Amino acid sequence: GFLNGDETVGTLGLFPQGRSASRLPSYRAMAVLELASGVPIAATPRLDTLTLDTDARRVHATFRLTFPVALGVRTAVLGFAVPPPPHAGGGLVTLGKTKG
Repeated sequence: GFLNGDETVGTLGLFPQGRSASRLPSYRAMAVLELASGVPIAATPRLDTLTLDTDARRVHATFRLTFPVALGVRTAVLGFAVPPPPHAGGGLVTLGKTKG
């Protein structure tokens, strides 16, 4: 299966201190494919590869989206839904100009 994000990943023996663990961000990848006819279709790229850069202590995530050429995709727009930080308290955040 694929990773969903928000999983805990760990290593054993890659670093001098032995074990390490971290949690993947819970970002959700999304895509909108625009067909040659102009019709938009929502799609979900999948997190399928994690690459560990042990020197930099970074993890690189690769998301993939495949679709048949016969679908006639003209453009693809990719993005992420990012959850609010835990301290945000679940309040509504409004972006844009304010009156005043």
